[in-house]
Amino acid sequence: MIDKLWLELHDKRRDWAYDAFDEFARHIDPELTAGYSRSSQVTVVVYGSTQVGKTTLMLEMLGIAPARAREVSDVLRGGRSVGKSATATATRYRRSQSDDWQIGQDDTPLTSAEAQARLGALREQVEAGHAPDADVVDVHIPQCFFASTQDGFASDIRLLDLPGLNATNPHEAAYVRRVAETYVPIADLVVLVCRINTLGALRPVDLQLPELQDWMCYPMRFRVVCTYAFSSASFREWRGDGECPSDQMQKRIVKQLNTHDLRLSPDLAQYIYPLEFGKSWDDLKREDPDYFERAKRAVDALWKDFIDGVRRAASPYSRVRMAFGIQQAAQKRLADFYAENRERITPLLRAIRAKAKSLEDWKQELRMLAREAQALRERKYAFESLYRGEELDSTLTSLFSCDKVAPSKVRLKRPSDLASAARKARETLQSLWLQSTNSDDENEISADEDDGKWAPASVAHLVQRGAPPSARVIHEFIDRLEAYTFDWYPIVFSDFDKDFSELARAVESVRKCYIDAARKSIVEQAREKARAVDARRMQIENDELVLGARYEKLERSHAALCIELEQAWAERRDFGKRMRSSIEHGKRFRGHMQRAHAAAVSDAARRFHEEADPTRQFYRLMYKELIEREFEKLMVGEEA
Repeated sequence: MIDKLWLELHDKRRDWAYDAFDEFARHIDPELTAGYSRSSQVTVVVYGSTQVGKTTLMLEMLGIAPARAREVSDVLRGGRSVGKSATATATRYRRSQSDDWQIGQDDTPLTSAEAQARLGALREQVEAGHAPDADVVDVHIPQCFFASTQDGFASDIRLLDLPGLNATNPHEAAYVRRVAETYVPIADLVVLVCRINTLGALRPVDLQLPELQDWMCYPMRFRVVCTYAFSSASFREWRGDGECPSDQMQKRIVKQLNTHDLRLSPDLAQYIYPLEFGKSWDDLKREDPDYFERAKRAVDALWKDFIDGVRRAASPYSRVRMAFGIQQAAQKRLADFYAENRERITPLLRAIRAKAKSLEDWKQELRMLAREAQALRERKYAFESLYRGEELDSTLTSLFSCDKVAPSKVRLKRPSDLASAARKARETLQSLWLQSTNSDDENEISADEDDGKWAPASVAHLVQRGAPPSARVIHEFIDRLEAYTFDWYPIVFSDFDKDFSELARAVESVRKCYIDAARKSIVEQAREKARAVDARRMQIENDELVLGARYEKLERSHAALCIELEQAWAERRDFGKRMRSSIEHGKRFRGHMQRAHAAAVSDAARRFHEEADPTRQFYRLMYKELIEREFEKLMVGEEA
């Protein structure tokens, strides 16, 4: 009888590797840890939506005899007709030790009909919102259904049938998601199944679960099976009458997947398997035997490679060995993140530049509005100063000054001379009036364009054009002089002084009339202009307020975009630093495991030498020899 010590030693022969891996995994970046969780059981998860041939694939993987596959499939469908989802229950398939069915923890042997009814009842429970006691139901398939030439998987490997997450029943969808989140992270291998004509189902957005979305980052842990591959019309047209090389088919699928924005590297082709089986395979054999034979050679090669790869990957060391791919996973994740980050940063930069230009344009416009508003305030003040200040009177008095219009006695002797002097004074006043209205009305206020400051021009410029005020007094004076009989004044009792005084009074009266008329016109115009300028100022200031509010809003939006951009750059820097650290960490994995193995061998040797009992010492020697070979098995993925 084998000593209990040897059984204990044999059971823990891999503990050094698991402990070393767990220690190594603790330092793996959280972004990558989903691919490196480990379970004590070896599990292969098969994931795919309804009607992709998943059940048939699993029967092939289990090694069910082709002649019995339909019978097993009918039981597993739980009474559901072909064309509908087989089961909503997450099911783990294993080979029974007898020719009876066994479902769940119940050891009661079941017939095919009883097993079918039990699985149908489980489905109804899930659809009604009553999940089974155990999230995953173990189904032991009678060994009589297995092909004699096909051993299938090892007895300690679980094949987990995981329904797709796109279930229409909400209870079923919630149940499937819960099971997927529990078992996918710890699965040693995940087989993604889709039809050859629905490759878009492999996009991360369609896979939904983060643990599945990362399948391109962990190719060693995933296999992709494309069903109905060789019966598809497009593939048959592509190959024509030629052979169907499996590697060319795999590369073609990679190219097709890249059209779905999946960014697959060419080396991932080795993990993609276009396959054909089941009814479509039988139909192909019957309809086109020549093509079937050519396709069969490719399918046989692909199937053998697929099964061998699954068996190698589904080993106790499989998850441990996947740590060798952490560098590639980090590089792939980094490349994907950079691409997504670039897609985020590019429109941000474009929007920031556009908003910055708008801000600069609006800032210039605000400056112009502010200058214009200030100029209008000064202009209004200038107009108000015209009719409120004393400068107006002095300006008008200067414009229509006595020196310019008052007659002089010099060389005035006859009445006709006085009449001529009166006409000259009248013409001078009229000329001064016309001179005062000779400027363009638009030049009432002058501006220095360099400094933007406004200043009032001559007040005379405000006098409106039109006929001058009446000079009736001068007209009457001239008419009276022209009515004289003689054009001379007598020496005695002469009226010259009297007439000259009357002329002076008439001219002064008209001059004052001109000044009063000019003052009235200027005051009225200045008031009207002041009101118009103030209205324009208020409009400009209102525009300034509106634009200022828009500017502040745009400024806040610009600042928010700048913050978001800085966050995106910071995330880019941080993620890059983390992934580069993970890459360096991954490079140390082999050395880490070698040191752990050396320590385990050294500890086994020490315990061998310290053991006093000869029998136990022999067991410890055998244990030392046993674990010395474990590192090599770990490297090549052998199952010990």
